[in-house]
Amino acid sequence: MLGVSGSLLQALEVPQYAFVSGTATLRCVYDMSDTKLYSLKWYHNNTEFYRYVPTERNGPVNIGPTDIFLLHVS
Repeated sequence: MLGVSGSLLQALEVPQYAFVSGTATLRCVYDMSDTKLYSLKWYHNNTEFYRYVPTERNGPVNIGPTDIFLLHVS
């Protein structure tokens, strides 16, 4: 798991390949046990492109350049 940090993270699933202008599903599996999630952030080439902080009112945020990523939250 290259580039993965966080003591609660159990698995990270990222497709090896994706088509340009296609879709790809990124999935992280974590064990919260008795802990509350503070934040979840995704990076590509040291650039943050997705952030989820449960305490923020607006919910998940797509941060990255729109010409590189189009994020669909489900």
